[in-house]
Amino acid sequence: MLKGARKHEEDIRRRIYTGYRILRNTYLYSERLRLIGVTDLIAIDPSNDAIIVELKCGNVNAKKIRDSHKAQLACQAMLVEDVMGLRVRCIELLNLTTWERKRINITHYHRDMVSKALNDMRLIVVNEIFPDLAEKSGKCVDCEYRKFCWDLM
Repeated sequence: MLKGARKHEEDIRRRIYTGYRILRNTYLYSERLRLIGVTDLIAIDPSNDAIIVELKCGNVNAKKIRDSHKAQLACQAMLVEDVMGLRVRCIELLNLTTWERKRINITHYHRDMVSKALNDMRLIVVNEIFPDLAEKSGKCVDCEYRKFCWDLM
């Protein structure tokens, strides 16, 4: 597995991010944001601008990405900026099988979406409020509130 990981890293540097410094599986914690995350890959160019790269083995069609996934990516961008002091303008989804990549620009809309979600989550915790039931029960499978919600039904 380690040999395979090194091979992928060499391929990524050679094929796509030549001249970039590459950081893999970076754990980030921001006290200010009160947020924790792990990035798959951060590519840092010589001017200290960063691209966060999410590694995929399947389709990377950016048009099909939900806002919730874009919010996750915006969280990573905000963490990199806050913790590492780098500027992040975009995230790239990279298919490790085809080397296809899709760029998603991170905008103020995405950052505002993250800030609002973080504030909403903090209010839920502080005020001990149960969130509304999910519209699609498939989302309930991994939810830690499931045992409470399902007992109320």
